[in-house]
Amino acid sequence: MLPVLKLGPFVVSSVLATLLAALWLGMEVAEREGKRLGFLHGEVSNTLSLALAAGIVSARLAHVARYWSAYQPDLTQVFALTPSALDPVAGAAFGLLAAYIYLQRRQVNLANFLDALAPALALVSAVVSLGNLLSGDAFGAPAPNLPWAIELWGERRHPTQVYEFVAALAVFVFAWRYSVQHVVPLQHAGWRATWGYSTRRPFDGFLFLATTALLAGARLFLEAFRGDSTATFAGLRDAQVFSLLITLGALWLLARKLNMIETRDVGGEEARAEARA
Repeated sequence: MLPVLKLGPFVVSSVLATLLAALWLGMEVAEREGKRLGFLHGEVSNTLSLALAAGIVSARLAHVARYWSAYQPDLTQVFALTPSALDPVAGAAFGLLAAYIYLQRRQVNLANFLDALAPALALVSAVVSLGNLLSGDAFGAPAPNLPWAIELWGERRHPTQVYEFVAALAVFVFAWRYSVQHVVPLQHAGWRATWGYSTRRPFDGFLFLATTALLAGARLFLEAFRGDSTATFAGLRDAQVFSLLITLGALWLLARKLNMIETRDVGGEEARAEARA
């Protein structure tokens, strides 16, 4: 466990350091993926930067509003750099809203944009898992007889952070390789043909839904080895219930879209057959 990192004269929280590294890597990967899918230079990273800024500001303001009595004696504390003094729900909501409005104003295909985020989403999850390993967060359940157990908080435990890192890294490899193998040079002018690439995805949003289903499915399984959460519903934990809903939702959307494509293709073949007859 390494809760702080010493960088010369500076001491930085390992959680903060890995979070910043995750954000930087995620934006770099998303920007490269966006270029591959035909987005203009900076379009993806600008959207993410806007969402991040709006999310942080709204998260802080929501926290201040909620605990106004604690800030009232000294209003300068509103501007204090305290990562824990944030409302994550409000931050996520307003960050997503800001990104959506920005994309709508620029008339960007939302499903295509989400596909550009898919590999980055998996990579960020992997880096965050490493941060949890350094800080000791998201620790595993006691496993005294497990050969690969790690010593943490006075007990030998499941290395759940490593499990989650490996799972997220595997999903990242899948998403990145799928994207590379299914993006080909255009042979004719088309949407965003300035960049010269198109994609053979079954439909826009396919890669994002597949990546989401895999990440949520992995969390659903690996949560059972966590030692920092308790069962709350039918033997399941809060994170498992949430992951189950996300997994089922993503799989349902995938199946629905693929079924619509298959029905359309069959209908087209039948129409062509009748025309020939």
